[in-house]
Amino acid sequence: DLATHYASGDLFLFPSVTETFGNVTLEALASGLAVVAYDYAAAAELVRPDENGLLAPSGDLPAFCRAATQAAAPETLERLRGNARESILDHDWERIHDAFASALVRAVKSHERRQQAASAIVMAPD
Repeated sequence: DLATHYASGDLFLFPSVTETFGNVTLEALASGLAVVAYDYAAAAELVRPDENGLLAPSGDLPAFCRAATQAAAPETLERLRGNARESILDHDWERIHDAFASALVRAVKSHERRQQAASAIVMAPD
């Protein structure tokens, strides 16, 4: 059902100021929809202004409405939609998983280094 809904649209308006991962933004772009969102979180990373969508400053509703109106103009909409799917083809689950796993490994190693440094300070002779 979700794919059918995406496929029936032309433009994805996403006025969220609380999203984090941006799965719906990825789904919309993968479905060939232009995206209008706030310049925040995942949308800020995934939406390339004037290429696959438009961004408004976070929380600026008048700017969001202006961006939506601009994106809905036929010539703009056609260009944005034409680039949408292509712009996120490199976002596959394996790449996302690998990047997340690498971030976790770096965090653990950093924590271990800090713990070792703290232990060395505590154990240092006077």
